[in-house]
Amino acid sequence: MSGGAEYGTCPYCKKETFLQRKYFKYDIKCQCHAPQHFEIVWHCKDCEPIEPRETKLTIKTSNLIKHT
Repeated sequence: MSGGAEYGTCPYCKKETFLQRKYFKYDIKCQCHAPQHFEIVWHCKDCEPIEPRETKLTIKTSNLIKHT
């Protein structure tokens, strides 16, 4: 965590408690995160975080190869 505690509902066990963050990092350069794409999953201390099945990212179209 970045110094502040987060309080909320654990998405796995539905307990109201302090939450921890798990970062799933992907080797993709995107414009939504820097320097690489990631997803954050919040969970309580008793639950094991599960990697998201899908992720959405932002890429500038000018960075894509254009086929003619």
